[in-house]
Amino acid sequence: MIDEKMSQIPLFLLLLLAMPTWAHTVCLYDEHSRRTDRIEYESRFTADRAAPNEYHVQMKDVQTGKILLPLSANYTESFWFFNSHPEKACFSHRTWLRNNRTNKIEAFDAKGNYLGYEPMTTGDGYLIDESDDGFLPIRNGNKFGFADVKTGQLRIYPQYFAVNPFENGRAKVSYSGVVKSHSNTDWIPVYLSDQWFYIDQQGNRLPESAPQDDLNQPHLYSQYDMVGEGWRQRLLWGDWGKHIRHFWAEK
Repeated sequence: MIDEKMSQIPLFLLLLLAMPTWAHTVCLYDEHSRRTDRIEYESRFTADRAAPNEYHVQMKDVQTGKILLPLSANYTESFWFFNSHPEKACFSHRTWLRNNRTNKIEAFDAKGNYLGYEPMTTGDGYLIDESDDGFLPIRNGNKFGFADVKTGQLRIYPQYFAVNPFENGRAKVSYSGVVKSHSNTDWIPVYLSDQWFYIDQQGNRLPESAPQDDLNQPHLYSQYDMVGEGWRQRLLWGDWGKHIRHFWAEK
């Protein structure tokens, strides 16, 4: 039996209340209003697979058609992000775009607002975009912090010299250290510190002691602690596994 007060509510309002709540979704389009994930790969990136071709993207609300980020903002898709997530031309919370003026990759929310940070990358050059603990290591200039992996909102403001991804509810961070390379010919940065400490997911310093680096260590690759070995292997093999499977499928 429907309650007497409920029976006085118009039918269309009852139906509206009963409908599921859909996520707010926006998509990226080129200057010809083509959704970017529906453009041929070769048309989007140069032959050397190192950078996007010269085209601009605009961000539109799917339901209303409202432009949230115009072409004049001068952004393109990030090659490294697309290469790992070709299906993410549409999103509900956050995406990565390349600023053509500065050549930096920046985070935007689903309203077209710059979130104020850039991605942290692995030693192999891949953007870190996933996290088992829900915290995304990010950077703003030369400072590192953490953002929510789902919403994109800052969780721990960029303030550290270097950070490691959260594992088991804690992350190893440092306010100071040195940046070196793990070889004389490789540009990959190595962030070393003898003042590492752990923080919890609220940014509070934990009492446990953290392993420290020997800043005079001549062989630095073993000291590379910006991203754990498990992260590098998972991201590297996750991406190259796709290429290997595609190669054998054509045989």
